[in-house]
Amino acid sequence: MQRQRDEFYTHAWQQAAAQIGASSEHLDGGLIEFARKGRTTRAWKNYTTLDDPVTLRLAGNKPLVLSKLEGIAPVSPWKTFKLETIESAHAMLDGSPHVVKPARNTGAGSGITTGVRTRADLRHSVANAAAFDAVLLIEKQIPGANYRLLFLNGELIEIVRRDPPAVVGDGKSSVRQLVAAENEFRRKQGWRRAQTMLSIDNDMRLTLSAVGMTLSSVPQRDQDVVLKTVINENRACENVLVEQMCSEIIATCRECVVSLGIQLAGVDIITPDASVPLSESGGVVLEVNTTPGLYHHFDPDEMKCRVAPAILEAALRPAVSLPRKVVHEKWEVAS
Repeated sequence: MQRQRDEFYTHAWQQAAAQIGASSEHLDGGLIEFARKGRTTRAWKNYTTLDDPVTLRLAGNKPLVLSKLEGIAPVSPWKTFKLETIESAHAMLDGSPHVVKPARNTGAGSGITTGVRTRADLRHSVANAAAFDAVLLIEKQIPGANYRLLFLNGELIEIVRRDPPAVVGDGKSSVRQLVAAENEFRRKQGWRRAQTMLSIDNDMRLTLSAVGMTLSSVPQRDQDVVLKTVINENRACENVLVEQMCSEIIATCRECVVSLGIQLAGVDIITPDASVPLSESGGVVLEVNTTPGLYHHFDPDEMKCRVAPAILEAALRPAVSLPRKVVHEKWEVAS
């Protein structure tokens, strides 16, 4: 599906360039260069020139970000650990579900397992996460819907509710067979249906187990079966545009973004009620993502990425520069 993911971003950026009156040229290695009125910028998949490498490095360190957010927004109880200190993670297990993930420099759900309740669950999840980083993170799993708030230069440009991947029973096929059928649809329809294939992993097994099902279970006709708690493998139609949200939630998420100095940020929250502040609902800020994936904002009916034009427009704006006199004075002092 890597090719199909690449095709989605090519479609999104070319369409955005046409909408704002910019030219686009494909460079080697999947890079696309855009030009308009003497300004140029480049993009590679969901990567743009809006945020610098140091900011990306900071945002990729989940424990560091969580520690910075703790004074600003509610976050889930969390702890870092390594293979040799796994006992500290054991101490967090209390029978309620937890999430285990790599602590640094991953995205798109890589290495994440939800529904971790037992020591056996923890061992399996650690084996998955440790393939991506030596430092791991365990946090309490918070019930509620998953929302992505996309901010550009401190302004909210879109909110989507990201529903988990699911299949619908036909009364005769097992969950495993329904997953295979869905993946066949994805192969045929490509990024117009989904950006990735459904993978059968520990997160799927634990999500099914939480409702008394396995891959061999045969759901009833028209029964909705949620396959995963990690939402990154969902379909385009499972990302729902949200028109209203509590203003205090929006303000809290904006403060998180500003405090980290990120220009283009996707703030992920979990809350059972988006009409009240997180502190009232028991919701939390999960992550603040740089280089946020744009597929969550793809409209499969209109065949367009709603946010790509605004992002490209921002990347093509003239950079703020110091007046020539100030630059000259600083150069003289430096010399």
